[in-house]
Amino acid sequence: MRLLVTALVVATWVGGCTAVTDFNQFHIGSTADLAVVDLAYKPAAFGEPCDPGQVTPCEAVSGTGSKPLMCLTSLDGHPVSGSICTRDCTAIMPCAEFGGAVCAMVGSAAQPNYCVPGCNLPSVQCRSGLTCCMAGTKVTSGPGACVPGC
Repeated sequence: MRLLVTALVVATWVGGCTAVTDFNQFHIGSTADLAVVDLAYKPAAFGEPCDPGQVTPCEAVSGTGSKPLMCLTSLDGHPVSGSICTRDCTAIMPCAEFGGAVCAMVGSAAQPNYCVPGCNLPSVQCRSGLTCCMAGTKVTSGPGACVPGC
């Protein structure tokens, strides 16, 4: 028995068996060659935080026509914590494809309006970094739009 154990130890040592893994073989995030990305960035959905440095920071959404989602770090000069996947909107091209979304004026009338998640306090709240507002006033109860500031 002792001879068998010794033979296994020597064979393992001579064979070069190692428990060290080459972690350089794993890739995270975006690269110029997307075929080597193992843990690729998942594009964010409407209203979610996103990474504007990614090749495709936001999901492609059917029904947006010529208005794809964009990853914006601010809305009309108001910084958005964690950025946001959104698009501009008008009365002609509202935000109907995003269930519960609102076409909101964030800055002045001269600025574009944006599709933002709707809120209805206290049950439907905004994500962290956004405030439930209606017509420039913070909402404490009832419907509104999740924007970076009132």
